[in-house]
Amino acid sequence: MNSTIKFGQSYHMEVQGQTQPHEIDYPLTCGFSITRTQFASLNAARFSIYGLNALKQKDIYFDRNILQSFSDVHIKFFAGYTSQNPGAGAIKPPLPIIFTGSVHEAYTERSGGEIITQLGAFDGGFAGINSYADGVVWTPKTTYADAMLNVMETMRADGVTPGQVNVKSAIPQPLPFTDFGVFTGNSLEVLRKNLPRGATCFIDNCTVHILGQNDTLIAPTALPVLSSSTGLLDIPKRQFYTVTCSMIFEPRIVIGQLLRLHSTLAPWVNNDIYKVTAFTHAGTISAVESGKVITELTLQSTSAVLR
Repeated sequence: MNSTIKFGQSYHMEVQGQTQPHEIDYPLTCGFSITRTQFASLNAARFSIYGLNALKQKDIYFDRNILQSFSDVHIKFFAGYTSQNPGAGAIKPPLPIIFTGSVHEAYTERSGGEIITQLGAFDGGFAGINSYADGVVWTPKTTYADAMLNVMETMRADGVTPGQVNVKSAIPQPLPFTDFGVFTGNSLEVLRKNLPRGATCFIDNCTVHILGQNDTLIAPTALPVLSSSTGLLDIPKRQFYTVTCSMIFEPRIVIGQLLRLHSTLAPWVNNDIYKVTAFTHAGTISAVESGKVITELTLQSTSAVLR
């Protein structure tokens, strides 16, 4: 996060239809709501695309009542800012990817004079339901991280790749196994049943992670500061160790990253370091209407009592 003025919002979508893949780009109007979290619920997204051509309308449909090949990635959504420096020769970096998942519902409808294609998607939903860890063994001296990574591997065939196991903040620390055994059951449930105190297991952008309460997915270096000059909107709302706040659309936000707050209207939130535990991107990117996109953050103080 920095104080550079953000402008030139754009997006790029890659979605698999019934017979072929499709690419959808700005300047078509796109409304979206994307929620990503490190808690128990699956990440989810809704998209509304205005004015697709007849070929795409005909091919992009999914019935939520019929089980399809959800193990395949059906949708990737990139969004951000095309230029930080307007004028001739402006640099246009690649857009960050802010959602990857499987479409569970898609259809085209008419609303007034608009033809709108609606899509709903989950992140890792097929693996969360259908992956099983039956036959994954542990032996004496198998570390906790190795055991959990072996369970995560059973989700790969269903479209989810193993990520990080970072529980350095857990008290007590999980010990290596001391006997022989085998895991059985749904992979995601096995991971969650073996979490150390305060840790969570979650799927984000089709990658499964285990993260301790005060651990991060990216190495903390210089902590970004969220203030009015870097996009903070309104007054942060504090609830014990949790703070919720909104900001101008920031596609580079990552679950598990650390940041600081600097609010002139709520200075009592300024003294802590916070971890991003959930966020929602919601709004409209359009070349023909004055749309806006807001990022809503849920932050947890790193001084929170271990759960």
